[in-house]
Amino acid sequence: RLASRDAYLALARQAVGKARGMLLIFPEEGLLPLPVPSDRLSYSTQATEALAPWPSFARETGSALVLGATVVDAASGAYTNELLLVAPDGTVQRYAKHALVPFGETIPGKGLLAPLLALLGMPSNEFAASSQALAPWPLSLGRADYRIGPL
Repeated sequence: RLASRDAYLALARQAVGKARGMLLIFPEEGLLPLPVPSDRLSYSTQATEALAPWPSFARETGSALVLGATVVDAASGAYTNELLLVAPDGTVQRYAKHALVPFGETIPGKGLLAPLLALLGMPSNEFAASSQALAPWPLSLGRADYRIGPL
């Protein structure tokens, strides 16, 4: 699972080269693939490991990174689809998606469809929607100041 992290890290190093102050944007849920339901505890550890090199990469290159990750809440076991901004100073800000995609991230009428899903052997990995509002994040790159965030 950490192979995707290592591949993205190599691509990021190649993209930055000797330049500093870049904004690199990675795919939604690109940091780690969605785990199977029985793998939630080890996934949480893997997610921590997958994020580990990015703050130092940001500091080394003076770049900002926008990473997508599926995160498992340790207390509830709920999945969230998160956007992580790693600022050039290595600080990490998180935003959990609140508008979920029907039949992709949430199952409308799940109670009614549960027997069918079980019959078909389909997992019902459902994401939890966040209730947090997001103000755009301030971001300084080089001599320019920006405000970025998801739509």
